Amino acid sequence: MCGFRFLMVVLVACLSLFASCFSDGEYPDDGEHDDQTESNLVMGVEGGPCREDESCDHDLYCSDEMICTREISQVKSDRCPEDGMAFISSHGDVEFYPNVGWRYFFVGVGDDDCNYNWCKFSKPRHRVKIEDGFCLDKKPFTNGDKAKLSQTKAFSDFKWPNKCQDAIFLGDKRPLVCVSWDEANEICRRQGKRLPTEDAWEYAARGMGVRKCQYGTKDCAVPDENNACWQDPQNLSRTGSCDVDRSPPNALDLYDMAGNVNEWTSSYWEPYPGFTGNLEVFPKEKFRVYRGGSWRSNDHQYLRVEYRGLGQPTTYADNIGFRCASRALSEVEGAPQDSKK
Repeated sequence: MCGFRFLMVVLVACLSLFASCFSDGEYPDDGEHDDQTESNLVMGVEGGPCREDESCDHDLYCSDEMICTREISQVKSDRCPEDGMAFISSHGDVEFYPNVGWRYFFVGVGDDDCNYNWCKFSKPRHRVKIEDGFCLDKKPFTNGDKAKLSQTKAFSDFKWPNKCQDAIFLGDKRPLVCVSWDEANEICRRQGKRLPTEDAWEYAARGMGVRKCQYGTKDCAVPDENNACWQDPQNLSRTGSCDVDRSPPNALDLYDMAGNVNEWTSSYWEPYPGFTGNLEVFPKEKFRVYRGGSWRSNDHQYLRVEYRGLGQPTTYADNIGFRCASRALSEVEGAPQDSKK
């Protein structure tokens, strides 16, 4: 019996020593280690790995290293065919359907989210498909861009728009205005680019589809005199467009996605699914969509990312310009992706 008790005492002592080694040595129980380990293992949270469908929680982005992050700069890649373009990843605030390989994000406004006349043309809020990553000019096309391209062979026979020559629209950094859809489309085409679709434009203006982002400004902030070029009610002295780098860019390094000039898109104006207005007013495939608001906008609601303007392809105005889009390059240098954006 004494021998048995002696063995039990020795066993308890050994177990205590064993536990002490793990608690005080290799695995300190300070709480910090456990939290960090759990954070790194939970998929979809900030600092954790992206889910298998390359998605993360809302307001987070899946980086090129497959880590969920708030920093969009970590999502960018050198995947655009030229400088001055931003790579727009498809790993934003999207829904992924792996069985078909499609990603969706939300466009438009909700029923109780907007009560202006234009809102009915941006309802209802619905999902649209976003294709693989694409590239978008960081700034609207400028007078300076026009001057440079005028010296190239591709534009040797092109008749440039020359309708707005007032001083308030001139300057190398001012956007080219009084340009029709036909002209804007041709300028992009001759550069090997194209106009973006309106869905792609809204996706980029929202900082890769962030649902709560209503303005294409820095941090999605409500436009004011400092972060957008428009007719701020606090300062109604605006008499023309602004330099394209006057206001800070949005999260994707895109300038003037709110204000300065409306921007043509490649899309025909079509009613959103569920539209209940008079369709006879807008014949199919007659009008093209422009987005963004302009220096003439006197209410910040017209600078919202959902705002849809429309005009005939030959329409031009002193507050309408454009920017071009292109396919992104694949990870194999020089091999373009099959993207339609």
